[in-house]
Amino acid sequence: MAAQELGGLVAGLDASPALAAIARQRLPLARVEVGDMEELPFPDGAFDVVTGFNSFQFAGDIVQALREARRVTRPGGRVIMLVWGRKEECELVSAILPAVLELLPEPTPGAAAPLPLAEPGTIEGQMTRASLSPFASDELDHALVYGDMASAWRAFAAAAPCVRAVRHAGESIVRDTVLARLAPFRRADGTVALKNRFRVVAAERS
Repeated sequence: MAAQELGGLVAGLDASPALAAIARQRLPLARVEVGDMEELPFPDGAFDVVTGFNSFQFAGDIVQALREARRVTRPGGRVIMLVWGRKEECELVSAILPAVLELLPEPTPGAAAPLPLAEPGTIEGQMTRASLSPFASDELDHALVYGDMASAWRAFAAAAPCVRAVRHAGESIVRDTVLARLAPFRRADGTVALKNRFRVVAAERS
């Protein structure tokens, strides 16, 4: 929305048709597609900037997703990847997410451990493998604030981990679990606030 307000021509992608529909309602002038990050439905060199805010890490193949991001970025354009910071610096990741993950099926035996994307050098390495040139990184503090518990639940329910947990354990169990974990973060005025730190890396397409 911010990019569009600044005059940018905006496009987006989500694997969920429901979330893509919400994005189209909020940004009727944007092109919003449904698909996978590893196979983007956009032409070569279509964008000046491609961003992935807490998204590339959910790709089945992060390097392939970054290669696709590079493909649709013009030469000299930028690819920006933002992820959660270290677990101890993110209240959502340390206090809420573990309870949701416990409701998921056991990981497939032999599955690779998640990459430590919050650690300096990890994202840069993935970008380099995708033929991108990382040139800047930073860590940002940002609180997620929701108007009330119901709004917080709607936001969490749309996120990929909760969607998978609902499929496995049922909506009522997941909702009760999330709301119980959110309760300590409810403020006197009824709003819910989670303090978090994020890591962001920018790369250029040569």
